[in-house]
Parts: sequence; C-alpha cells; structure tokens
Amino acid sequence: MPKLPKNERDIRLIAKIEEYQKLYSISNDDLSEAMGCSLGTFYGRKRRPERLTIKEIRAIANKCHIPMAEIFPYL
Repeated sequence: MPKLPKNERDIRLIAKIEEYQKLYSISNDDLSEAMGCSLGTFYGRKRRPERLTIKEIRAIANKCHIPMAEIFPYL
C-alpha cells in the first residue's frame, strides 16, 4: 500500500474502527471502557486519532476483533 497523507490515514483508521464496531455491535461506551478512558476522552480520540496511544489502539483492536495487520497501514 502506498504511503497515505497523514489526515487520510487518520480518516481511514477511524473508518476501519467504525466498520468493525458496527459488525460486532460494539457501543462507544463499551469501546471507551475497553480503552480504559471516559466516553469524552474516547470521542476526543475519534476527532484527533493522532492522539491514540499504542495501548489504546491494541485495546480497540482486541475489543473489535480487528487484525492488527488491517490497522498497521494507517499508523
């Protein structure tokens, strides 16, 4: 995959997370709990995905059953 501009990677990362959230019917509240943050912080991370930590990305991937290989190109 060719290198994407930063903002395009962020958009695609959030789209991938939302795709799996819908697929497995995972609420934003459940996902924020898995990340270990408040719902407000979760929404902040969705608006500014560049602030997501590796720990939070792993928690999202585990909760949503997203293979890391599908997330890696957007990091």
